[in-house]
Amino acid sequence: MSRRYTHQLFGLVTITILIFFCSSISTVGSQPLPANELLSANWLIKQYCLSILQDETSICAATPIFTCELVGGTAPTDYHITRISIPLGTNTANQPGPLASLDLSELTSFIINGPASISDPTQNILTKINNLPKLNYLEITADQSAISMPISFGSTLPALKIFHSSGCPYRSIDGLFFNNSALNTISIDYVNSVNFDSSLYLPDLVSLTIVTDLLAPGKIFTFESSSFPKLYTITLKNSGYMLTLALKSITTSNLVLINTHLNFDFGGYDSTVSPTFDQFISLKYLYMRNVSTIVIPFASYPPLLTSIIFNDDHFTSFPSIPLGSNLKQMTLQNSNLNGQVPWGIFANKSNFELNLQESEGIVGSVSESFCSNKLFIQNSGISSVPDCFWCYVFNPSIFQTSLTISPTFSCNITFETMDLVTNNGITQLNGNNIGFGNSGPSYMLTSIIGNKKLDLMISPFIYGIKTPITIETDSYHSSYSFVFTYLETVFTYSYHEMNQVSNGVYQFNFYFIQTLENTLVDLTYRVTYNQSKECKIDSIAGNSIRCNITDRLYPLSQVWFDFSNGYENNPFLYVPISIYPVILSHEIGDFITAGSILSFYGKFAIEIPKLVVIIDGNSTVCNVSVTNSGQIECTILQNIKGGPQSNITILTDNGFTSEPLFVTLNTPYQQCQQIYSNCSGHGICNLDNGQCDCNPGYFSTDCSLLSYPIISSGSVDLNDTRLISLFGDFGPNNQTDLSLLANNTLNCLVTFKSQQSINCTLPSIPSVGLLSFTVHLDSITVLVKDLIYIYPTRNNNNTGGNSTKEQCEKDTFNCHGHGICDDNGVCQCYPDYQMDDNCLTKIINNTNQPNTTAPTPSFNIDGLSFQFEMIAIQEIDIDNQISMDYQSALSTLRVLFKPTINNNQSVEYDCQEEEIQSLTFDQISDSIQYLRVIKDNIQFTGRFVDYVLSNGRDALSKTYLINQTNDIDNSKQSNIIIGIGMPQCQSCILDPDFTPLLIDKSNDGGCDKKSNTWKIIVGVVIGGVALIAISVASIMHFKKKKLFNRQQKAFNQKLKALNH
Repeated sequence: MSRRYTHQLFGLVTITILIFFCSSISTVGSQPLPANELLSANWLIKQYCLSILQDETSICAATPIFTCELVGGTAPTDYHITRISIPLGTNTANQPGPLASLDLSELTSFIINGPASISDPTQNILTKINNLPKLNYLEITADQSAISMPISFGSTLPALKIFHSSGCPYRSIDGLFFNNSALNTISIDYVNSVNFDSSLYLPDLVSLTIVTDLLAPGKIFTFESSSFPKLYTITLKNSGYMLTLALKSITTSNLVLINTHLNFDFGGYDSTVSPTFDQFISLKYLYMRNVSTIVIPFASYPPLLTSIIFNDDHFTSFPSIPLGSNLKQMTLQNSNLNGQVPWGIFANKSNFELNLQESEGIVGSVSESFCSNKLFIQNSGISSVPDCFWCYVFNPSIFQTSLTISPTFSCNITFETMDLVTNNGITQLNGNNIGFGNSGPSYMLTSIIGNKKLDLMISPFIYGIKTPITIETDSYHSSYSFVFTYLETVFTYSYHEMNQVSNGVYQFNFYFIQTLENTLVDLTYRVTYNQSKECKIDSIAGNSIRCNITDRLYPLSQVWFDFSNGYENNPFLYVPISIYPVILSHEIGDFITAGSILSFYGKFAIEIPKLVVIIDGNSTVCNVSVTNSGQIECTILQNIKGGPQSNITILTDNGFTSEPLFVTLNTPYQQCQQIYSNCSGHGICNLDNGQCDCNPGYFSTDCSLLSYPIISSGSVDLNDTRLISLFGDFGPNNQTDLSLLANNTLNCLVTFKSQQSINCTLPSIPSVGLLSFTVHLDSITVLVKDLIYIYPTRNNNNTGGNSTKEQCEKDTFNCHGHGICDDNGVCQCYPDYQMDDNCLTKIINNTNQPNTTAPTPSFNIDGLSFQFEMIAIQEIDIDNQISMDYQSALSTLRVLFKPTINNNQSVEYDCQEEEIQSLTFDQISDSIQYLRVIKDNIQFTGRFVDYVLSNGRDALSKTYLINQTNDIDNSKQSNIIIGIGMPQCQSCILDPDFTPLLIDKSNDGGCDKKSNTWKIIVGVVIGGVALIAISVASIMHFKKKKLFNRQQKAFNQKLKALNH
């Protein structure tokens, strides 16, 4: 116990004593001390390494270590040391001389507070404290010289009231423990041996604190009122063997038990305990005799309580609180109770002992539910018991009674089975009225549930053979003898042997401690491994089982065997070590071709005439040339596939294969796979030369180019739009697997096919607009979008009448004065005026020289500049993504132009603003038809026709807006990118025209009806229109606008002519 705790516990007593002594002394300046006290003080200074000079002045000045005071007078000789408090010493050791005892006649308080060092540990301080007649308070903490407690310690300290000791090395207190002393407080921490019994007499002891670590069982602390008449508080902490605490006629106790294993014997009519017993969580045994309480002295049983005895109790009612789970015994002997026992509280008990002897007031009948327990009711008021107790009436350890058994009584003992199965000689007997256990020469019965379930242990026993055994269930009833048979089922694995025999069979011989051969009548054996696989048994002889496994075993793997005899399972972990073949290392070249040598090192057994190296399942590609128990070499006979996870195994001629070795075999085939990306998925790599063999329809070294089908153009019969013609390359294989689908819905029935063209007929007239075609040929599917344009049928019948013509005159300002509106509401312009602008613009006489290497239309008219810059030619592959490589078999082209347009542009005519759209789109295909840019009444016009010449044939072409961004330098303008699309082709000719036009407002009346004179009109069409010719080499040209001849020869001649 710490010093702080003890001071709190006993502080009231200490303060009272100090005040008493302080009233009779007074402190005076340092004066000469008696020689005997100076000698004692100097010894303490040396022993505890105190930094104090060894003279009277220094000693008396060293308070609070030494306190010097006048005692009983005023003369110099009346100065004495009255209090000592030794702290941690800091001075170097100064060996003290021998000292029989401290001679300090007026010392009242002595404290040694854990000195850090002691000069002479052999001089026990406890032997020096024996001549201090006025010492009232003694506290010793961690003094390493206190190695033992003198037998007579305390007997020469008549005034000592308080004793505290902790951390000192002594472990036993012999003798009578301060017997006949005036102590009222004792605190000791800790000891292994101490005695408290009736021989002690401590008349003033009020509080006792003991910390023990008992080294032997059977210790009893007895506290009787005759020995401890004033004892009020007992504090015990015991971490050793079980301690029995006996309180006898202690009038009042405050009992504190800290982690204490305790048996409690409590007696005396006037004895009481605080707190109540249920607070003692370590209490195991409680014996209460002749106590005055009329109810059981706790609200619940302590959790570890096993036995509770009430003798001569004064209870007025039977204890009805639930019984603790560990409670095994209850005695109410010579009880004053009256009434019946509440048998329900014993419902969950078995082998419980209830003693009601000499308790005549307890009456009634014993419940049948109590048959699994023991009962003692001699001289009680109980009138009847169930037959289960009469069965064992002659066994005094089970049943004792004053009642008389019927002379005709016969006990009905039954068992569930007489054929027992044992496990290491242990099994259970189940039945009714079978007793509480017994023992014989070769067996022992132990009760699990009294009268119902008994543990049976047979020794010695015989394994695997049904053996008879005679068992007597009760030694007091010789007639309770029964013959059983038992079958012992536990068998124990000892060791094994394993051999690799023919056909890849691993043969195991498992040996056991028991003999198995003569047990086959009663037991059936089975050996499994890895949970459910069978090791097929071929013989059981002596103590061994031989069985075979055909599954491949790998070195250092874990194989769990399980041996069963139908009753018991015996697991065993087998780790293969000495098995073959095993590949431990290998040497394989960086590049494997026919003739390469592979070397393998490991365990390949001895005297194996033939080994086979299997590579990726093929056993014929590597010829073994060198063989011994540790090395194999083989030569590759032909090129193989190989790969990063090639599987190599070695097969012996007796059927065993090695664990798969996964290696990288770099072969010509693998190089082809890597370099040509698995032939682009359109071919296979050749094993011999490492080149791609392309599937039909594909070519190039990596089979990435689609040689066919290529659809370069298409046409429709204008008289019957169901008739479709496709042109291109459809392969040399007679187009046997051919189908066409228009717009992914209409099946176009093939009527003619060749390598260059296909004709087909749609089932119905297609709708106006764009037709896309899906062509499936030779397991290849190609989608060609927007291949053909179905134009609406022109209606020449005028149904508009004058209203259509009049509307034209109104909307176009009568064709801006440069033409006449016809009956269909269309401007018919005078020569050189543009019908597309409703006769507003007129051709300017201007000549532009095209640049054949950088085809950018550029015009400069009276200082006004117009630009239509071509910026790129892009490849668009079949998934509509831009690619860097152009492959005409798989890709189409897109030509990009970058002009600058006005965000909003208009002209004023007859005092009205007429908006001029910068871009005009086809209503059906959304293709750009016109681009118009106006500067100072000059209109730069780009016209985009909806066809190109693809391989000499008309093919549909769309012009579309790709991007539009505001001009940074001019917020009124935007930079746009226009793309012109083309089909798959070897040669494509693109034919937009770009024209500067004058906006002629000579007939404009204006707002003031005045005529304005405009620029002189010199109408002449520009000498050429832009022409771009795109071949496989991406050469671009300009040409005059004209229709081209369909023959390829004429097409090439025309290109040649354009270069000059």
